[in-house]
Amino acid sequence: FYSLQSGIKCLNSGSFCFFQNIDNPFTTEKLLRELILHNGEADFILPAFESTTGHPVLISPFVVDRIYNEMDLEIRIDAFLKQFNEKRIAVQDQRILLNINSPEDYLNAGFVDYIS
Repeated sequence: FYSLQSGIKCLNSGSFCFFQNIDNPFTTEKLLRELILHNGEADFILPAFESTTGHPVLISPFVVDRIYNEMDLEIRIDAFLKQFNEKRIAVQDQRILLNINSPEDYLNAGFVDYIS
């Protein structure tokens, strides 16, 4: 949460914001544009493959402001977002679910089989 809040403090007031897990390099311009099409329909927009949500997440200026002013820096972002309205956008790219944390995850994601 602290990292997200630190980034948000660099935004202009009234801005939408995407946030992305650092260990998923597969965000595409097409996906970002698809999520942006739904801005204003909920407090935050999530891509979903089948019934599972992933990244990136588009958050509204209202939520950006609430994150900016949140004092509990130990809260998890998923717990924090439960107080807001969400909208899930069905996507066909299961890579939104990836979380590359190990050499095996790296290989399973389709990268060259080089592990140092």
